[in-house]
Amino acid sequence: MKLRTLVPLAVLAVLTACATVRNPVSGEVERTVMDERSELRAGQQAHQEVLKEYRALANPVAQAYVDGIGQKLARASHRANLEWHFTVLDSPQVNAFALPGGYVYITRGILAYLDSEAELAGVLGHEIGHVTARHASQRATRQQAAGVGVLLANVLGAVLESKGVSGAADFSSQASQLAAAGYIAAYSREQESQADRLGADYLARNHYASARMVDVIRALKQQEQFAADQAREEGRPPPAGGGWLASHPSNDQRLHDIEQVARQTANGAAAPDADGRERYLKAIGGIPFGESREEGLTRDQQFFHPLLGFALTAPPDWRLRNGSEALAIVERSGEAAAIMRLVPAEAGQNHEEILRKLFNPVSGQATHSTVNGFEATTFVGLARSAQGMQEVVRP
Repeated sequence: MKLRTLVPLAVLAVLTACATVRNPVSGEVERTVMDERSELRAGQQAHQEVLKEYRALANPVAQAYVDGIGQKLARASHRANLEWHFTVLDSPQVNAFALPGGYVYITRGILAYLDSEAELAGVLGHEIGHVTARHASQRATRQQAAGVGVLLANVLGAVLESKGVSGAADFSSQASQLAAAGYIAAYSREQESQADRLGADYLARNHYASARMVDVIRALKQQEQFAADQAREEGRPPPAGGGWLASHPSNDQRLHDIEQVARQTANGAAAPDADGRERYLKAIGGIPFGESREEGLTRDQQFFHPLLGFALTAPPDWRLRNGSEALAIVERSGEAAAIMRLVPAEAGQNHEEILRKLFNPVSGQATHSTVNGFEATTFVGLARSAQGMQEVVRP
């Protein structure tokens, strides 16, 4: 649970005008609802939303290192003219994603599972490929043509999928809506394969071994399997979505395809220490693994938040699910949960103001009490959701 103000990502950006552009990778002329100027505008706008939802990692050395590798790859790409931005996000999620206009993100969570500079370059090269081939623009155009409309949230599909909080999302209407938007925005198999090929090409142009992309997929498949096994041991469902492989299909056929691409792009001119393992390990030294002080720490049935100065213990047969937006205490069967979320300062100075501004009550009754010496308010009644629908609120 992060110590920050929570803001929604559901920003509507309807694009209706169509233009024709030449795809920088294929050379083909495409009809699109997002020309390059629109891509840049959407990327800039979405970048601000990403940084509201995820803090940039407070590690200048790691940020500079990742940006340097990314800029080197981008200069060798099909869209070297873009102003590229590479950001390490302070999230334990195993994920990387890109926005149109040259914005690429990688989480500290995925850095822990990479073993060298070449593997980092493989992940960044794949995401650069999505941007150079204009995949987000193609996706937006298809959605517009299908009558779905274009949401800025759809452009943020990879971000939204990575926001799954393994329990808390099931009980948070906002998180559920964001996750749904993420599924709409999934890349096609053809786009993923093209991004693989482009990533391998950009690695070869910079004298990295293209085969490192195969190592990345294999390592992350093992991590994904470990997370699923651990979840089953704890009596909870395996994680669904929320990782790099979730939006980048990880089946055996794809591994075979990447191996073929690696062989085709191998140029035999790899520089000495091309993998850059020592440089990589030095650059990521000291980066937190898993949960952080800012989000709070889970230890079995106990939760500690050093910055907020509180701790709690979950009852027997309940599990703690610590996410970026909320702490959920979930009953083993999943049929009940208690959710703790930070209230932004602008929500109000007392419980009545907070209820009115955050929950939009329509009718009902608020009961005041104390819990372990703290003031508490229980509301039962009808409230209006962010979509204007009335819903029943009860403890």
